[in-house]
Amino acid sequence: MKKILLFCLILLTSVDADLLQQKIENIIDTNNYIKHKNLIDNITKQKDLFYIGDNLRYTKVLDTLNENGLLKLRFNSPKKVTLTFIVNSNPTLAFKILKDTLANLGYSYYFTNSLSYNDKIMRWKIFFKSEYMLDPYIFNKELQRSETVILDINKLSLTSWEYKINVKNTKLSQAIKMEKNEKNKLLKPLKAYLLKVDDAKEIKVISQKLNHWFPSMSFYSKDLTVLGVVKKSRVYKGLKIKLPKDTYYIKIEDRYTLLNIKRGLTIIVK
Repeated sequence: MKKILLFCLILLTSVDADLLQQKIENIIDTNNYIKHKNLIDNITKQKDLFYIGDNLRYTKVLDTLNENGLLKLRFNSPKKVTLTFIVNSNPTLAFKILKDTLANLGYSYYFTNSLSYNDKIMRWKIFFKSEYMLDPYIFNKELQRSETVILDINKLSLTSWEYKINVKNTKLSQAIKMEKNEKNKLLKPLKAYLLKVDDAKEIKVISQKLNHWFPSMSFYSKDLTVLGVVKKSRVYKGLKIKLPKDTYYIKIEDRYTLLNIKRGLTIIVK
């Protein structure tokens, strides 16, 4: 009986090791994997550090590869790079998170090859020309800011990668958290204010002196479903509004130009 249990343990360890090694070989390519096999065996010998249950911890995998200089992402000449993102739920939120993440990493000029939604699963394929592949280590670090998780990475070819992503616990990292019954003075906006509220029922907005605020406010659920919109065609010095049920994010701007609120706004949520 003990021999059977020992055999099963060795088999499970072997399967885990194979999965980790296969994924590393896939990411860094076979030639580099063979070349650095001894190093890879050494830096991945504590197998349990690279797993959550039966799933790979991509943050740990990518951190380890990056720290040891094993991520080779430069091409000999500019190539057409293709990236495919597959997201398990909340396609609206997923699309925004991915666009914001790419923009934060300096990727503004890319083209959509295809975009589809099936059973709440989003599949977005983009391409651009570059001398470099998107760095999965830096991409993962940026996703972590919004608590977005990489479930799987597949290197389909030298110039084509696929990412499976979980947005179940994602939060918009740029959203300003509002505490109840506290005055929050917001400075001159460079773009629309995005606020995060927690079970709030009402919001009061006070426009600073010398502003000329034409209110424009949008209310969203956690998955970015639009719950309501308020737009006014005259100047307001202040505005109090009851929040739609399930409001999680609030976008506040001026109907015409942010210059009208360049002196900022004061926010109170209750």
